[in-house]
Amino acid sequence: MTELRWRFVIGDLFSNLLVGLVTGALCHCLFGPDWSMLSAMLAGMALGMVVAEIFSIGGLMWLFGDTEIMLSTMTTGMLAGMAVSMSRAMASMQGQTMNNTLPDHLLVSALLGLAVIVAIWLLNSILSGARKVSTAAGNDASNGK
Repeated sequence: MTELRWRFVIGDLFSNLLVGLVTGALCHCLFGPDWSMLSAMLAGMALGMVVAEIFSIGGLMWLFGDTEIMLSTMTTGMLAGMAVSMSRAMASMQGQTMNNTLPDHLLVSALLGLAVIVAIWLLNSILSGARKVSTAAGNDASNGK
């Protein structure tokens, strides 16, 4: 059973990075200073959800599980879409294109994807509670007996 767990961990990381990077690249190309921040944020969030949906239905959820992939990739897509599109819309306010390049946006999108999956893993372990682990001798490893 443990060998399957690694497949899901790699799938979670891969799918969130993929959705974050694709959403960030699309938002970088589609949005610019001529957009208002609010409209860019809403459109970027919607674009991120569509990207996550396409990748999930297109194959990721069949490989790594539907609920696990949909929850995390939708959140990653929405956050990456909002962050990058708002950053692009604020370019005229920044005076220069400082931190408004494609590599910067890809880095932010990838970090958001990693942050989302770490937050989901932490919340899952907090909500599911501590689990007891038994050793081969039958002792309870969680309380040291």
